[in-house]
Amino acid sequence: MWFFDALASGFQYPTDPARLHWFRIVFATVLAARFALSFGQGGWDRLTPDSLSTRLVEQRLGPARARLLVRAYRPALVIRTCAALALALGLVPHLMLLLVLAGAAMELLYLKSPNAVDGDL
Repeated sequence: MWFFDALASGFQYPTDPARLHWFRIVFATVLAARFALSFGQGGWDRLTPDSLSTRLVEQRLGPARARLLVRAYRPALVIRTCAALALALGLVPHLMLLLVLAGAAMELLYLKSPNAVDGDL
């Protein structure tokens, strides 16, 4: 609850730095594990040329943006995994957090959750 209280107050009141570091370490470790596991669960082979996932992305984003995503996909997988590990270790945490969040947001471009509430219902 301390994190939500601190967030709601805009971090105006002193927060124990140890708690923030533990949150960063746990958050980054979970993301690093998730990103590393995605390699073995078909992540590396996703968005290859002429694959079904590439065609679905082309339909959703258009050919130009899909090509950009396909070119950036594999390097982004490696970068976001390394950034999550660096964030867990506390190496340049602000930059690493930005890279981790950008890598996680990239997934929203190509993954469409079957559990998501769709406005087309």
